[in-house]
Amino acid sequence: MPSYKLTYYNGRGLGELIRLTFVAAGVEYEDKRVNKTEWEELKPNVAVRTMPFLEVDGSIIGQSLTIARYVARQHGLMPMDNLQQALVEQIVDTVTDFRLEIFKAVFEFDEVRKGEMMKKLNNETIPKYLDILEGILLSNLGGESFFIGESMTLADICVFDGFNIPLEKKLISLKEHPLLDSHYKRIEALPKISEWLEKRPKSEY
Repeated sequence: MPSYKLTYYNGRGLGELIRLTFVAAGVEYEDKRVNKTEWEELKPNVAVRTMPFLEVDGSIIGQSLTIARYVARQHGLMPMDNLQQALVEQIVDTVTDFRLEIFKAVFEFDEVRKGEMMKKLNNETIPKYLDILEGILLSNLGGESFFIGESMTLADICVFDGFNIPLEKKLISLKEHPLLDSHYKRIEALPKISEWLEKRPKSEY
């Protein structure tokens, strides 16, 4: 078994999907959390100069989604079939696009433009992406199980994480999307996931 060390800030952000993937797989790893000063010292040794990054037996992997996909492939959370893998990654990329739209609106500096963007976000963007995700979920086993196939994959973890980050949790209601709501609760109730949610460090982001 390889030795894993994940380095990121003391927050959920881009690191939490990776942590959840390790947790769901039942794989031990070192969860190293650093401040900005420590990161500046580490940065020259990281090829892509970004966090999070994962050390695997001395090799360093950057880019959060690359890391999450690697861990999922290594530990049974990615289908073996190439087409099924592509369907999983389609969902991961959709959630990433969704979160980017949220961040662009929330962190807009110009107050007038921010008001317009938030209105569009709430009235158009969020409902659109929830409809897309629920439609994909419905197409697999009537939406009563997982997103792809009959077992949990990175797609399920990514959707759960997308709705569990504090910022998104304040903005997104799943009341009008009952299949997504049920899916979220199923993932949240999985023993390994629920144990992590209870013990993980508290953070605002």
